Amino acid sequence: MLNPSLDELLAGMADGLAATVLPELAPGPARDELLAAIALTRRVARAVPRLGPYLHTDTADLADTLPRLWAAVGLDEPADGPVADALALARSLPPETPPPATELAAADLALRDAAADLSAQLAAGTGPVDVAAELRALLERLAAREAAELRLSPWVPLR
Repeated sequence: MLNPSLDELLAGMADGLAATVLPELAPGPARDELLAAIALTRRVARAVPRLGPYLHTDTADLADTLPRLWAAVGLDEPADGPVADALALARSLPPETPPPATELAAADLALRDAAADLSAQLAAGTGPVDVAAELRALLERLAAREAAELRLSPWVPLR
C-alpha cells in the first residue's frame, strides 16, 4: 500500500500549489488556470477512495443488464474479446474484495462501449421499444451513480 495514499498525494499537491505557486501569479489567465487545476485536483482526491466501490457496482450493473438486452434484440453475447473478458470479470466479482481499480476500470469501459454500440443500433431503428427504454434506464443509472458516488461534476455539491 502506498504511504501516503493517492488521495493524500493529490490533496498535498493541491495544497502545495495553492501555498507556493498561486501567490506568485498575478491576476490573469495563468492564475485562473491554476485555480481551476487546484480545484479539480482536490475534487479528484476526494473521489479516489470511492472509485473501487463505484466501479464494482457499475460493472456489475452493466454485466447484469446488457446480456438481457442483447437477448431481447436477438444478439448473441460476445464469446471473446474485451467485452467477453469484461463480462467474465464482472460475473466473478467477489462482493467484499473487488479486484484492483485498473481491472475494474477496463471492464467498466469495455461494457460501456458495448452499451454505446447497442444504443447506436437501437437509434438506427432496430430492436423493440422496451429494450430502448431499458437501455435508457441503464444509461441514466450510470450517469446518476457517477454523479452521486464520485461527485466529480461541478454541479454536484460536495459532502
